[in-house]
Amino acid sequence: MSEKVKLTHRAEMNNVYRYTRHVYDISRKYFLFGRDTLISEVANKSGQRICEIGCGTGRNLIKLAQLNSSNQLFGIDASDLMLEIARGKIKRHKLERLVSTSNGLAEEFHFHTSFDVIMFPYSLSMISDQEGAIRNAFKFLNPGGVILILDFGELEGFPLIVGQLFKKFLKRFSVSPRKRELSLFLTREHIPFEIRNLSFGYSYIAEVRKN
Repeated sequence: MSEKVKLTHRAEMNNVYRYTRHVYDISRKYFLFGRDTLISEVANKSGQRICEIGCGTGRNLIKLAQLNSSNQLFGIDASDLMLEIARGKIKRHKLERLVSTSNGLAEEFHFHTSFDVIMFPYSLSMISDQEGAIRNAFKFLNPGGVILILDFGELEGFPLIVGQLFKKFLKRFSVSPRKRELSLFLTREHIPFEIRNLSFGYSYIAEVRKN
């Protein structure tokens, strides 16, 4: 990826969150469903190294740390403005020993360790190179590890006009749900996965495993 493209994507993410980052946690709870369920499931196991791609304000990482202090947590985000919020919150909660963050792009970031769990909670749909992001995550996933993707679905259980209007709304925030493309890619690459729909197709959870 060229430096120009990197800078453009970072600038785009900073522009998206320039003002909304201050109310992100309050506003997103009304339509980013399923995050706490996913977090509870991940936190059940101890002694893990967990990475969140698109960690934003650090909301999910902080909850994970509070639920299970035996896990080591790491997050990356393309927006340094969002990471400013995250680092401030992590410091206020005195979780610097458990949680670290870095600015970077999912499709090319070089991690200095490997992980048992890599999470994409409502972030994969904001990444233009979805396949590159999954491939890169897979490189840093431990054998037996899992990539967990929680994201907007195709809204199969909703009237067509509702789905169309909602997707137009999401585009305002640079969000493009692509569940079908994800399934096709994983099938083509012979990567084991399971997808389950939530709330009539409003969202889905994909589990991608490394055997």
